[in-house]
Amino acid sequence: MATGRLPRPSSGGHGAGYAGPLAGSDGLLAGKEKETMQNLNGRLASYLHKVCALETASGDLEVKMRDWYREQRPGPARDYSHYLRTIEDLRDKIPGATVENSKVVLQIDNARLAAGDFPTKFEMEQALARADLQMQIGGLKEELACLKKNHEEEVSVLRGQVTAEKNRKDAEAWFTSQTEELNKEVAGHTEQLQISKTDATKLRRTLQGLKMELQPQLSVEAAVDGPLAETEARIAAQPAQIQALISGLEAQLSDVRADMSGRTSRTRSTSSSWTSTIKLQSKSENLACALLENDDLGLALKSSD
Repeated sequence: MATGRLPRPSSGGHGAGYAGPLAGSDGLLAGKEKETMQNLNGRLASYLHKVCALETASGDLEVKMRDWYREQRPGPARDYSHYLRTIEDLRDKIPGATVENSKVVLQIDNARLAAGDFPTKFEMEQALARADLQMQIGGLKEELACLKKNHEEEVSVLRGQVTAEKNRKDAEAWFTSQTEELNKEVAGHTEQLQISKTDATKLRRTLQGLKMELQPQLSVEAAVDGPLAETEARIAAQPAQIQALISGLEAQLSDVRADMSGRTSRTRSTSSSWTSTIKLQSKSENLACALLENDDLGLALKSSD
């Protein structure tokens, strides 16, 4: 079946044919009509492009159909004899293949039955192996516990030995250091003791010399003790005498003051009274100084007399 190819219109010709009058009427249209015409021109141009694409696809399809019809056209008769011989050989081999296939099917059935027994056997062997392994694990756990216990006991014994050895070494080091310090202290004390003995000997000799020097002074002190006791007794009795003297002087001073107030017209008497008053005040001051200075008490009494 052959078909004639459709004539392909020119896109430029159609576009020019439709667009010419529309373009010429642009001057007559305005506003919305102009925009509407522009939209119509755009749609027409896209339609023409689609028509051209469809014409191209239709031409390609015609070429493919023509080629297919050309290939399917009947040709001269072919020789299939060698194919027939091959077919006969294959038919002769079919019975033998059928027997072999039956054998294979039988083997497969036997294998399937054996495979069905395998899970049971596997489960039994697995259970036996699991029980054996559990027994072995139990024995190993007991052995491990025993080994741990023995190990802990050995570690405890070794730790005690190490601690004892460490304590012994520490005690030995401490004893050695203390012994060295004591030896140094003993040496220093021995030297100090020797020096102290020497100093004690010197002090003993000095003490004996001082005792010999002190013996004459003790004799002098014994000779002085008698007059000193008498002097102390006399000095102890002097404050009472001084107090009596002060009382008498104060009485005289009071009398003088009374005389002074009664004899204001007599100048001489007043002068003599003032002289007596001054003397009495001087004696009072001397007595006060004598009380403050016990060492010069005897001299103060002589001056007051």
